[in-house]
Amino acid sequence: MTVGRGETSAFSGHELEVEEGLIFLPTPTHSTIPVLVGGMSARALRRAAELGDGWIPDAPIELIDFEVLTRLKDDLTARRAEAGRDALTFEHVLVVDTPPDRVGDLPGIARRAGSLGFDELIIDAPFDDPPAVEATLAAVRAELES
Repeated sequence: MTVGRGETSAFSGHELEVEEGLIFLPTPTHSTIPVLVGGMSARALRRAAELGDGWIPDAPIELIDFEVLTRLKDDLTARRAEAGRDALTFEHVLVVDTPPDRVGDLPGIARRAGSLGFDELIIDAPFDDPPAVEATLAAVRAELES
C-alpha cells in the first residue's frame, strides 16, 4: 500500500480482500500513521516498547495510581532503550474513564499526568450535559495551562 495518497495494492486475507487500484479517501494526512499500544500488562509494555509509536494506559478514575503509572512508564522507557528504540518519537496517552460524579477530579489528574510526561489525556465519560462537558474541559485546560 502506498500510504499518503490513498492508493493500495491487491491483498487477499482471511477476512479482507482489496482489489488492485482501489483508492481510500480521505487520504492520511501524514506519510505514516502512529501505532499506539494500549494496556498495562508486561506483554503490553513489551509490545509498546518493541513495536509501538506510543503507549495508552486506560484506567477508571477511582483506580488511577500514579505510583504504578510511574513504575510502568519507567519500565517502558527501559524496555525501549533495550530495544534500541529510545531515540524514536514516542507518545504517552492516558485514558481516564470518568463517571459524571467524578469530573471534579479531572483537573488534578490532568496536572499529575502532565507532570509524569504524558503527552495527551483522553477523558472517557458518559456526559449527557453539553454545557457541563464544556465547563469540565475548560477547567482541565486551565489547570494544564497554569
